[in-house]
Amino acid sequence: MLNALLHEIHRLRKLIRDAKAEIDKAPKLLKAHQTKLANLQKAASDAKDELKKRKAHQMELESRLKAAGQTLAKHEKQFNELSSPKEFAAKQADIDSTKTVIAQLETEILEAITDIEERTAKIPTLDAAAAKGVTDFATFEKEAAEKLARLKVEAADATKKLAEKDAQIPPAFKVQYERLVKAHGADGLAPVENNSCSACRINLTQQQMGDIQKERISSCQNCGKVLYRP
Repeated sequence: MLNALLHEIHRLRKLIRDAKAEIDKAPKLLKAHQTKLANLQKAASDAKDELKKRKAHQMELESRLKAAGQTLAKHEKQFNELSSPKEFAAKQADIDSTKTVIAQLETEILEAITDIEERTAKIPTLDAAAAKGVTDFATFEKEAAEKLARLKVEAADATKKLAEKDAQIPPAFKVQYERLVKAHGADGLAPVENNSCSACRINLTQQQMGDIQKERISSCQNCGKVLYRP
């Protein structure tokens, strides 16, 4: 009976420990999923904001190109009205400089258009990822809430049963038992496996094995854990 009692106490204590660990880490896990969703939404939002900036920049380049074209037309008109070689040279320099500016603007506009097309093509993928993130988070939040409620019920039920089992511990062993579980919790007990303590793997003496077999209290001489046969 003692082995069965210790086995059940160990099971209940591990169940309570593991349930509480899951409950304690639930807020951090929820925060991690919230952060993941926020990052997906931010990526989609930032991409759209950047796309707007790139389009605005393209419009600015096109406006500058238009102005440069008007300047070139003005220079060419003035060139045709000049008479001296010196004025021709100066105006030709203005025309060449303006043409260089126009060529550079045309190159930048082409690059901007290509960049905008590539960024526009990525938007649906980012939106889809953000939408999926919303769905995934809703699913996780629902399942996490259900799991948390279940764990709390299981922990409360196990705590009640543990109190009943703790009351059955032999009085002579009560002080030692309470000291061990206070210090180590569920790890204050260890099942015997292949004639060894499962906690530290030290081989047990024949005397210890005999005591355990006869339902007597026995502790590991190496790690101090309360031993029982599963």
